[in-house]
Amino acid sequence: MSNLITINESVFISREPGVVWDFTQDFSKRSRWDKSIAHAKVVCESPARIVDIRVRRILDATLQYKLEERPVRTSQSLTGTRSPLFRGGGGSWHYEPHENGTVWTQTNSLVLKSGFMIRLFRPALEAMLRRSTRQSMKNAKKLIEQC
Repeated sequence: MSNLITINESVFISREPGVVWDFTQDFSKRSRWDKSIAHAKVVCESPARIVDIRVRRILDATLQYKLEERPVRTSQSLTGTRSPLFRGGGGSWHYEPHENGTVWTQTNSLVLKSGFMIRLFRPALEAMLRRSTRQSMKNAKKLIEQC
């Protein structure tokens, strides 16, 4: 069994990609729609955006942007990960124009630490990541479409 958990989720939002991008990439708003984020602070904008994040009870890390192509896509990696469960991770977000709106897709990955107990709980951790991602995207959709 692999130590890598990867999930892929999409949602349609009835706003143009630039609006969806601007909202979801604004870390001052992140905890409003992503309840797993306890803290997010942009520490550097250039040459690449760097954000310190805290995911409630399970992870502190630095989010390093690898690609930031407004309003089409982003990719990031987690560095300096401090967690009892995870060694690292990353992800990519895509914003595709579609019939008077945007299909926003997240692909997120987490690398589990080694150990029997962590492997035992892998299915639960994957389900937790999927559920959290779906809920945060649903929350963002509601807030964006209210504007």
